[in-house]
Amino acid sequence: MKFRLNWFIPFAGRLRAPFLVAGLLLFPLCLVLPAYHAYEDTPGLMAFLLGPMGLFDGHFSWFANPVLAAAWIMYWKKKYAPAVTAAVFAMLLAGTFLFADTIVVGSSGNYPYKVLSGYYLWLGSIAYTAVAAALGVVFGEKSESEGAGIDSAGLRAQRYAIGVVLFALPAVLAVAPLVSKSNRTDEAFARLCATAGEKIAGVPGDVEALYFEQLGGLSFGDIKDGKYRWMSWGRTAETLVNNQFLRFSEYPSENAKSYRRYDAVAKTQAADRLRSAYGVFVSKVNATAEEQLGIEGFETTVKRLATGEQVASKRFFYHIRTSRICGYQNGDLVSDTDFLIRALHLKRKFQSSKSQSLQSPLEGVPRYP
Repeated sequence: MKFRLNWFIPFAGRLRAPFLVAGLLLFPLCLVLPAYHAYEDTPGLMAFLLGPMGLFDGHFSWFANPVLAAAWIMYWKKKYAPAVTAAVFAMLLAGTFLFADTIVVGSSGNYPYKVLSGYYLWLGSIAYTAVAAALGVVFGEKSESEGAGIDSAGLRAQRYAIGVVLFALPAVLAVAPLVSKSNRTDEAFARLCATAGEKIAGVPGDVEALYFEQLGGLSFGDIKDGKYRWMSWGRTAETLVNNQFLRFSEYPSENAKSYRRYDAVAKTQAADRLRSAYGVFVSKVNATAEEQLGIEGFETTVKRLATGEQVASKRFFYHIRTSRICGYQNGDLVSDTDFLIRALHLKRKFQSSKSQSLQSPLEGVPRYP
């Protein structure tokens, strides 16, 4: 029994180094992996840099980082008991992130979120530090003083092997889901893109006005090799009127029984009934599971309001993180404004005495004669 104890004390005591080194290595790894998903995946580095702002939203988990740094410093000074206390406190602070419901995403407001692999590696880094410090408290320097006569080369080999396992196991467990997610994203994107594109069933006659269920839409430009360089949201309805493609546009008002009408002269005014023969409708066409992969898709349809007959449609999908996009592309552009001009054969012909001063540029849309 004495022999086993003499072997165990130096062996267990020397595990401090593998646990600490693995904890130190897991921390930078957690910064390059996604920490959580709200509107989109947030990298660990971004969460680390912007974390202090969470204090204003009731999030305190970021403050585990300076406490963890204090634990490393105390461990380095061989003050193992305070290091354990600091590491456990850091773990409690980090764990509070699991119990909140929403998080602020820029100026977009609060979104529900779920933690991802980077967050769990962060917890692993803290936990390994706590274990290393706890081994220091239990065994102190016995591993050095009582390890004489033990095969030091064999212990070093075992220590290195255990250190590799301690680091590799959580690293593999964290990276493997990312590889799987990437594959699932590629498969889902390819499947959805097979349904993307434009359908123009029939071109109506002279169109002088359009009803818009939504005032604006997304535009993507500078598209090369299936990736967009910029994305913006614009007021499609007003742009078409201000640039003389429509006499006026109409859209819902806050009162469900009335409408608003926009023209280049009087701008916005109330309307008790629609004068537009055609309407433009935008709907989201991706499922929740696809949105969790970072894929979003929209369909714009043009319908005859009297009959509900669909005369044209445009569907596209894009992947937020990689900037991939698919759908009908006019040059290097995907835009509702461009789609409506082509689908309805709109021309610049609705001039007014004030129209020249009211014109707004067709952002990202090719100039039409």
